Amino acid sequence: MKKLLIVLTVLILVVSCGEEQEGNSKAESTKQQQVENNNLNYEVLKNSRDTSNLTKKENTIDILVKDNISEENLKEVMRKAGKEQIKDADILFIRAYGDKRFFNLGGETHGMVTYYPDGTVKDETYRAKKEIPSDKEKDIYIDYSKTLHETLKAKGNYTKQEEENIEEEINKKIAKKYGISPEEVEKIFDKVVIYQSM
Repeated sequence: MKKLLIVLTVLILVVSCGEEQEGNSKAESTKQQQVENNNLNYEVLKNSRDTSNLTKKENTIDILVKDNISEENLKEVMRKAGKEQIKDADILFIRAYGDKRFFNLGGETHGMVTYYPDGTVKDETYRAKKEIPSDKEKDIYIDYSKTLHETLKAKGNYTKQEEENIEEEINKKIAKKYGISPEEVEKIFDKVVIYQSM
């Protein structure tokens, strides 16, 4: 009788452990699926139709993706955006950004594709990031870029030497504002330029 009770107890423990492991496995699988789906999310920043071409309906969308998205997920999310956003356009240009702050700064940070109604994708450029600048580094770069742009735009034509002098002054001003050296500003600028274009 004791042996029977021991065997039954062991069986109950084995069965309940198996169910618990199965439950844990299902929970892990669900978590992994949620993470995967989260990596495929995007936000439309701008959707604009080009009406200048009378023979084709062209549309351009700018989307926000995760900054640290893998190249595989980037391809998948851009194709997903194409499928969902093509609507009645003949051609859809999709530009991807990993950070809203770079939208309208000139050039998509994460890539561009041309998408067609039949699902064909051409002119693919995917730039998943190996190194992502910190928020502070991005802020310094954007502050520097905007200040330089506004300063150069104010007067118009400059000699090369005048432009270099202006860049040097802005570099010092930004360095002082953020409590870093002008050399650090230059390093940050280079780092963010690489992030933005590669």
